[in-house]
Amino acid sequence: MLNADVQERNGTRCGPWPRWRRPVCWLVAAAALAVAAWGWYRWGPREPNLVDGRLRVAVCQYDSRPGAYRWNADHALRYAREAAKRGAGLIVLPEYSFCTAADALSGVAFRKMHHVMRWLGPRLSRFCRRHRCCLFVNLPHEPRESTPQNPLRYNRTLVYAPDGSVAATYDKHIGAMLDDWCQVREGPPCPPVDTEFGKIGLMICKDASYPQKFADYEGADLIVVQFGHITDWTDDETNDPPWLVNDMGTAHGDFPIIARRLADAFECNTVFANKTGLEPEGAYTGGSCIVDADGQIVARAGFGGDVLYADFELDEENQLIPDAPPIPYRPGEAP
Repeated sequence: MLNADVQERNGTRCGPWPRWRRPVCWLVAAAALAVAAWGWYRWGPREPNLVDGRLRVAVCQYDSRPGAYRWNADHALRYAREAAKRGAGLIVLPEYSFCTAADALSGVAFRKMHHVMRWLGPRLSRFCRRHRCCLFVNLPHEPRESTPQNPLRYNRTLVYAPDGSVAATYDKHIGAMLDDWCQVREGPPCPPVDTEFGKIGLMICKDASYPQKFADYEGADLIVVQFGHITDWTDDETNDPPWLVNDMGTAHGDFPIIARRLADAFECNTVFANKTGLEPEGAYTGGSCIVDADGQIVARAGFGGDVLYADFELDEENQLIPDAPPIPYRPGEAP
């Protein structure tokens, strides 16, 4: 008994940990719990963001600067962050989300975007995880095996899921004149992307003019079209800038026609995301819009930078209802 008392006073008693080690044990346990909580936040499953049982879709319309990839990424994410703060669970960025048409025409964007995505890709993943949203981005893509003699270039859309993973990749199927100048190759049509909200069909610019090429999209719950609708600096007849000609030029004339064609082909709601602003190769004409299943435009942006919102109805299983009319939402108003 005396020996046990001596051991206890000296802190060397066998059995339970000595008293001086107990605080250390608690600190280690707290640190382990903190690491586990951080890991769950970083890599655990994510439930998508909803507003009153509806899916809020946001279309980001903005400009870009030639050669300023980091600025363009920050600029685009400022619009996306504003949309996420207002409850958007699905955010769409326009064609060439982080570069200009001039960067693509020179070929620099195709060569640099692989390096840009090394730091931008993880940032986009963190953004989706933090805000529990789906994010649609578009960028020029050139695989490593591409050579100057045989360039492999694609106009690519990436779909980020709320858990930060890339849920789908789609390469533009119908090339436009700008794609021909950039030596962009046509990719195959892809089936609708399975998301937490249902099946979403992907199109890039001129794809939307040929719905018959996308027969697999019949039965889709939503169509997302990313535009880079560009026009000349001035009108040939009046010498006026495009936003003064026929209510922003051909964009406001073409989009209603394309909307009706898509509605007739797929009988579901559609989202158009277009860029805006002046660039060396011309002017992006804006006019992003939300279209219902009848081909009617229910919300439309103007020429300048803007975020367009609409709430889409969901069924009991939180799946999109293809023909339910979208409800336009304006910031500052009740949902």
